[in-house]
Order: sequence, then C-alpha cells, then structure tokens
Amino acid sequence: MKAITRVAEKNELEISSLPAEQVITGDKYITHRFTGLSMETDYHTLGEFFGDIANMGQIVGIRNLNIQKLSAPGSPSRPISATFDLEVYTFKG
Repeated sequence: MKAITRVAEKNELEISSLPAEQVITGDKYITHRFTGLSMETDYHTLGEFFGDIANMGQIVGIRNLNIQKLSAPGSPSRPISATFDLEVYTFKG
C-alpha cells in the first residue's frame, strides 16, 4: 500500500478512504486486494494516477470503478469522486 500512497502523493491526490489489505494466496500468485478506495479529484489527475499505477512494474487491476460528479460548487478543482477496488498481483515463484 505504501507504493499506492506514493503514487497518490506524486499526483497530489488524497485517498479519502484507505481500506485494509486483504491477502489471497493462490497456487502461483498472491493477490493483495484493497476494496473501496475513494478519492476526490478531476478526470485528468485520476487518469494520471491510474497510468502511474499501471507502470509500477507489477500486474494491477482496477475493479468496480464508480465516478460521480460532485455537486458542491465550491470545489472546482476536484469535480469528481472516484471509488474503486485495487488488486495487485505478485508471483509466488
């Protein structure tokens, strides 16, 4: 999770909901699952965040992405709320 937090900080994002890690051990790999990550941002920054996550060097999956427009007119720099699940896969080798 530290790597995800560093990527968020690089993109000047604050993760508003940071779920506990679930570790699922399979035959050949380990899944590190974070269910219900949440942040307020803009579309461009969210895309940069996902791009940086994809380039971390591990296989990652973004699941159950839900984007909603924020109705509060006082925050034009963070017009959306994004909630998603993140899975990071590591080879057991």
